[in-house]
Amino acid sequence: MEEKRQSKKARAKYTRKGSLQALPSDMKLALEMATQEQAEREALEGELTVLAAAWQAAEEIAAIADNLFVPESVEEFIRRERALGHDLANG
Repeated sequence: MEEKRQSKKARAKYTRKGSLQALPSDMKLALEMATQEQAEREALEGELTVLAAAWQAAEEIAAIADNLFVPESVEEFIRRERALGHDLANG
């Protein structure tokens, strides 16, 4: 018991008022968990931005590839039908 009190006294000597070391263990753990969660959220948002950019690039490439071998007459037919308001996907 005496040893524990001395340890606490020694810690208090080197701990400034208002420092994180002065917080109870459960509060320090909660603070660490919240900080880690925020860091993970920011990392995931960054990854999501990269994935969204890659998806957009893939969509653009796919659109080009889809139209590579479509004859001009078919493209014109599609434009005319869409201009008339026809839904080509559902016949």
